[in-house]
Amino acid sequence: MTTELQTAYTDAQKQFTNMTPDKQREIQQELVKKEQDIQQFRQQKFAQPNGELFLKQDELLRPIKAKILDAIDKVREKEGMTFVFDKTGDVILLFADPQFDLTNAVLDRLKRG
Repeated sequence: MTTELQTAYTDAQKQFTNMTPDKQREIQQELVKKEQDIQQFRQQKFAQPNGELFLKQDELLRPIKAKILDAIDKVREKEGMTFVFDKTGDVILLFADPQFDLTNAVLDRLKRG
């Protein structure tokens, strides 16, 4: 769509001087309409949280996230943990004793199923 629009712009620039003012306005309106169509397409496909790409990613990742959270919960229960922090998230954790790091236990549980 973008290539089509660029081609239309180039063609219009070449022919603009030979057109009547009415024809120039008509061409400009067509180009603006094409730009709007491209923006609408991008919004429909890529906008978060309702774009098709975002929805498909969520659909595909949901089972994986559920497995990870289940493994975390089982390891947490087995180890008798009250709190589990995500070190990669927005939670600011200034220090954690490595003996309480459940990462390897969760990964092991995920590998074993």
